[in-house]
Amino acid sequence: MDIVTILIGLVVSVICVVPFIIIRKNKRKRETESKELISRLAAKSNSKVDAYDRWNKAIVGIDSLNRKLFFIKKIKDMEIQHAIDLSGIQMARVINSQRSAINGNYTVIQKLQLGLLSKDKDKSETLLEFYNADYDSLTIMEELRLVEKWSKIVNSHIENKTTM
Repeated sequence: MDIVTILIGLVVSVICVVPFIIIRKNKRKRETESKELISRLAAKSNSKVDAYDRWNKAIVGIDSLNRKLFFIKKIKDMEIQHAIDLSGIQMARVINSQRSAINGNYTVIQKLQLGLLSKDKDKSETLLEFYNADYDSLTIMEELRLVEKWSKIVNSHIENKTTM
């Protein structure tokens, strides 16, 4: 082989590999930023997040010891933050808002929310929006799985406290 062929092979290899390296680096950076963001929200409540999930422009986490739930979602140029004390929550439920498609043969999910019903009858239900078709991506990725997972996590923390 001559040197030109080797150099061309190296250049093509670098061109193919560099995008994957950049994508991985950006993913790690977003993960770190999200973790820091929810950790700062938890620190305001003297808490520490021990489990969390991140998707699109949202993150949810929990401090199991202090029984607090944290939620952050960025919508356009606005950021929604919730710090919820689970001792005041009666139960969590998945709210799946759907509509029929134009031809009526199937339904389309409009919103996925985690509803947190307060023990105080005077307070309204807190809704944490995991997905909204109006401004999130057109397809649901992992939001349905995550809202169901976090509903179970919250309910298990509520049940564990009441049985203690």
